[in-house]
Amino acid sequence: MVYEIAAAVAAGAFLVLVIAIILTLRSVNKTLTSTKTLLDDLSTDVQDLVKKSSELVEETKSTIQVSQEILRDTQTVVKDTAGDIQSKIHRMDNLFHAVGEVGDRLRRVSDHVAKEAEANSSRIGKVVSLVSVGMDIAKRFQKK
Repeated sequence: MVYEIAAAVAAGAFLVLVIAIILTLRSVNKTLTSTKTLLDDLSTDVQDLVKKSSELVEETKSTIQVSQEILRDTQTVVKDTAGDIQSKIHRMDNLFHAVGEVGDRLRRVSDHVAKEAEANSSRIGKVVSLVSVGMDIAKRFQKK
């Protein structure tokens, strides 16, 4: 009978052990199922993120290409404009040089006229007085 009780106690202990293992395995199974679901959701989210990131990278590449084209066009326009401005400045430089020469010649002519006028001022005064006398004479003849 002791053996039977011992066997019954051993069987009961084994049954408790098996039930504890089954409960633990069910808990582990639930945890693994939850982890699998979480990983599946995470995988889907990561795939969506990768897709959106790839689209963003493509848009960024396109924007950079357009920006580079605009920059090249702008550089060409600036280069052409700079050349045009430089050419016009060179022509204006020649124009200012020519105007300066004309100014110098006008100053020389003016100085020469002033010297001649000063030299001939007495003669001019005599001519003016003669013209004045001539006009007076003409007025007297008209009155008569």
